[in-house]
Amino acid sequence: MHSAAVQGTKQQLNTVQRSSLSSQKPMQKLLATKISKDDDMALNLLKTAYYIAKHELPKVEMKHVVDYAKFIGCVCESGLNNFLKLSNKLISEGSANAKNIVSLVVSELKAKGLDITKMVGIGTDGASVMAGKMGGVVKLLQGHSPSLIGVHCAAHRTTLATSQAAKLVQHMEEFARTIASTFRYFNNSALGSNRLCAIQSLLDMPELKFAEVHSVRWLSLEHAVQVVYRTYPALCMVLEREATVEAAAKGLLHEVNQFKFIAITHLMMDTLPFISRLSKTFQKETLDFSLVKSVVMSTCECLKDLIEVDGVFVDKLSKFVKVEGNK
Repeated sequence: MHSAAVQGTKQQLNTVQRSSLSSQKPMQKLLATKISKDDDMALNLLKTAYYIAKHELPKVEMKHVVDYAKFIGCVCESGLNNFLKLSNKLISEGSANAKNIVSLVVSELKAKGLDITKMVGIGTDGASVMAGKMGGVVKLLQGHSPSLIGVHCAAHRTTLATSQAAKLVQHMEEFARTIASTFRYFNNSALGSNRLCAIQSLLDMPELKFAEVHSVRWLSLEHAVQVVYRTYPALCMVLEREATVEAAAKGLLHEVNQFKFIAITHLMMDTLPFISRLSKTFQKETLDFSLVKSVVMSTCECLKDLIEVDGVFVDKLSKFVKVEGNK
């Protein structure tokens, strides 16, 4: 691995180290013993740790990540072990069919000295190559470990259900495209982003960046909508300025100024917290599968209540917009 790549990762780690959050310090200390070595394991581990710290986990959970890594043998009190038990693998030859995936899993476990017959559970998506009843990955792995239980990721299933339901509503499809367009516009415009920050500061608003919606990050939509809601006045002001010289800004301004976009934003602010709470329940360390049905039913009932009674944010909608004539 090139030293320049390692040096770049060091700089990223230094950025994390400058944080005053004490919950990140254990990970920094453990990485410090290995960061100077120019090898694949050090670089990959540092990238993974930095990515998790920055994107995936709440910062208060970083200590838990370290404790878990110690438990499974990835790290020890004195530093990193001589090998890493968890790693990402790519199929370099042939297609990513069930047979090749299983072959790679079996060989990797064997290389790490792990007994596949003691493998008791596996979580996958619902693709046929993974969960097929006749020749899917789970089925083939059960040939090595008969007691293996395959689980279709509940958080993934929740996202599939909600996204597919949204596709049946045209306004929701348009809303999702506008949210995505807003992120892309500011992500590709440094000048627009700088002006947004300046206006947020002048209006004494939180300096937030528009977020991208990822199909495999279950909570990304809620975060993206929250940012739009909390920075909406600044968003409109920037687009009004940019619309005088740029067609893309003019088109986006027209979309975010529509009443239906504003109304759906308020509706999503009321509904998404229930969906996110359900998803977070499925992602807990210890999940009682016997409670899944009751949790799902409870979420459905909460959403039905919003049909009968306006939510907190929908109730604020009349104060958020101004009626002029018939508009």
